[in-house]
Amino acid sequence: MTEHGRHQQPKHDARIEPPLKQLQRLGPAGLSDADLLALVIGRHEPALATAHAIAEQYPLERLVTLPWDELCRVPGLSEAAAGALVAAVELAKRGLDRGLGGLPKITHPSDVLKAVPEIREERQEHFVCLYLNARTQLVHKATISVGTLNGSLVHPREVFAPALEHAASAIILVHNHPSGDPMPSRDDLNLTRRLIEAGLIMGIEIIDHIIVAKESWVSLKQTGEL
Repeated sequence: MTEHGRHQQPKHDARIEPPLKQLQRLGPAGLSDADLLALVIGRHEPALATAHAIAEQYPLERLVTLPWDELCRVPGLSEAAAGALVAAVELAKRGLDRGLGGLPKITHPSDVLKAVPEIREERQEHFVCLYLNARTQLVHKATISVGTLNGSLVHPREVFAPALEHAASAIILVHNHPSGDPMPSRDDLNLTRRLIEAGLIMGIEIIDHIIVAKESWVSLKQTGEL
């Protein structure tokens, strides 16, 4: 408190390089939390001073999780600036959810369906392989075969060649049934067993085979067929 009973405004050192100049010179990774915050809420002088004051009071991991109404009450943060910050955080979350900035993790059939949305509407069978690393992250995706409405032809070498090229440790098989019925046929089961046997020889695991239709899907791992 000052002798007049009011808080002192944070002082900005004019010798400090503006955040935008730092961004141009160093890239985003070279900026402090406060300078990144300043770029979000505004580049003019008051915004820079406010951003440094906010960064001192609120650790980044707390600031980005504040609800909208509480964020609007942060001293020095206008409603427009709070809106810009909320928007930036939400965009980052959505990007990460969609696998941007990193390799998407495949841990559930729903993750597989997100990786192959295009084949659900196809009128021909598409046989797709998802290639995973040891942490079950998707490192490559390849359409191995496009068949007719009655089936598709798949050879083990076409399935495993991309796995070797991309150093994958596991594969998820996916194909669609244009008929709308995702239940596996005898040919589907025979092909799955043949690829599993080839994978055992090569040391690359087939961890699931998922059959998708327009409105439903079947995981051979979940049904016990794998």
